[in-house]
Amino acid sequence: MAENENSSLFDQNRLIWRIINRVWDVLLLSVIFTLTCIPIVTIGASATGIYYTFLKMVRGEEAPALKSYWKSFRENFAQATILWLIMLVLGAALAGSVYFYYQQNTTPATVVMAFFAGLVLVWVLAVIYLFPLLSRFANKTSTMLFMSIFMPFKNVGWSILLLAMVLITVFLAWYVIPFIFFAYGVYAYCSCYIFVRVFKPAEDAIKKTLKQSEEDNDEV
Repeated sequence: MAENENSSLFDQNRLIWRIINRVWDVLLLSVIFTLTCIPIVTIGASATGIYYTFLKMVRGEEAPALKSYWKSFRENFAQATILWLIMLVLGAALAGSVYFYYQQNTTPATVVMAFFAGLVLVWVLAVIYLFPLLSRFANKTSTMLFMSIFMPFKNVGWSILLLAMVLITVFLAWYVIPFIFFAYGVYAYCSCYIFVRVFKPAEDAIKKTLKQSEEDNDEV
């Protein structure tokens, strides 16, 4: 009886320490992410790094958090920066278009404004998916852009939930000022539980293709 109680207590203590370590890693990487985003142009690489690390955590592929973050940051820096700058320019153009037609205050302008507002929503969803995709898959820049636009509409339910999570995060960061340092990291970690599910069909398809390729090579 005593042994069972000791074993149960040990398991509980181990679980508590695992939770504490996980919370610490999430908060630490949240701060690191915020600091590495300060130059602005590094936001893409920073987002890719934090998703690379958190996806590994959620999948149970434990690795030193900081080491994983910097590994992804360095390896994906060029492509992530290019993708981020493309999305930044597109976002600015779309937002500027919405504002311009809003100022016109005419019925035709309102219709055009609504069209661009719809494109802004597509842009937001693409940004939500883009850097998690880059952290998980290796592909051409154009393919990454296409996947980031295509996947939200293939997973509408999850996309709505992710969008709601973004809005909640922005709300908390706006009204609880200290949370701004941890906002994106907390959101990114929670969203990884969704991305693990969303990415699974693509990962299974890649594994199937690789397996088939190996079998074909063996036959040759």
